Amino acid sequence: MYKEIKDKIWYLGMNDRTTSLFEAIWPIPKGISYNSYFIDDEKTVLIESMGEAYYSHYIAELKHLLKGRQLDYLIINHIEPDHSGAIKDLRREYPEMKIVGNKKTLDLLKSFYNITEKTLMIDEEQTLNTGKYTFRFFITPMLHWPETMFTYEVNTKTLFSGDAFGSYGALNGGIIDYETDVAEYRSEMRRYYVTIISKYAAQVQSAFKKIGDTEVDMICPTHGPVWKELVGEVFEAYDKYSRNISDSGVTIVYGSMYGHTAQLADTIALKISQSGVKEIRVFDSSHSDISYILSSIIHYNVVIIGSSVYNAMLMPNIEKLIDAIKDRKIQHKDFASFSNYSWAPAATKRFDYFAEEIGWQKLDPTIIQKSNEADENRESEIDKLCSYIVERVNSNPL
Repeated sequence: MYKEIKDKIWYLGMNDRTTSLFEAIWPIPKGISYNSYFIDDEKTVLIESMGEAYYSHYIAELKHLLKGRQLDYLIINHIEPDHSGAIKDLRREYPEMKIVGNKKTLDLLKSFYNITEKTLMIDEEQTLNTGKYTFRFFITPMLHWPETMFTYEVNTKTLFSGDAFGSYGALNGGIIDYETDVAEYRSEMRRYYVTIISKYAAQVQSAFKKIGDTEVDMICPTHGPVWKELVGEVFEAYDKYSRNISDSGVTIVYGSMYGHTAQLADTIALKISQSGVKEIRVFDSSHSDISYILSSIIHYNVVIIGSSVYNAMLMPNIEKLIDAIKDRKIQHKDFASFSNYSWAPAATKRFDYFAEEIGWQKLDPTIIQKSNEADENRESEIDKLCSYIVERVNSNPL
């Protein structure tokens, strides 16, 4: 589908509502969009292309926009195949088209598609004039591949951002944020960030420093809606995520075999709620995909994780979660733990080691339950822990 989003700047993209897993890993129950952009200037420009599977529909719409003209430039901000799979077909259709990218882009262009001719290598803050419009390039490596960059159109103050600032979710008619209900895209942008970008938080901050006080009127990412009214909110969200600044609230995650650990999770959640805290999310790690759990963890300042002891270790899904948290270098959390065991109370040391390793603030006491055994002290320990948790939620700077 296509739509003019600014004078002579066109959205040109496709929706995917049939793929179950993005990157064969992350659930996308509401689909995903693949966005590229066409600029109808004295020289014609395409920013990003499309996955190979969509080429036939894509080329038909591109030709409609070109109205018989040639395609002069293809700018690649990110060469991952979901955005570049159509390049070889585009080159056959438009053999004189120049492919624009930085050195690492062109290296990967050769690796993926064996294309080495009619390319234009650009460097940091170099510009390309196409008539009315001037494009300026910011090289932003590891957002989230080594070649990623931003393309900024100077006159319209439009930032073409690659995968940065993208969102899961197909577009439902509206393309620009004010044309659609953005509530779902807000949460799906956060889930997209934590699954795709969060490991490179330091590089996000580097990118912000590079663009500095450059005025941005519109953000055009490769997935999700075009950001216009919410540009400030989107920048603020990425800044918060990448600096590990959290909203006030609690994420509770558990792994339970026979229900006792799940009961502990619900007891803790109930007691926290009775103290007036409303922002509480509880996840069963065996049923909730890890991407939704991680999205909640980066959002809220308190994390509580519980596990049954399994083969003298944590439940496998909880171990997987802990590894994912460490891999993404999620920082500045208050952390509490609880566990249930039958014959080996091994979870406490594992949780303590995890908190120390990642640098989270551990809240005591740790709640430990043996099978379904009654313990007259446990309720007072839960009360004590929950009072600390409520205090941390209420004292969070945000």
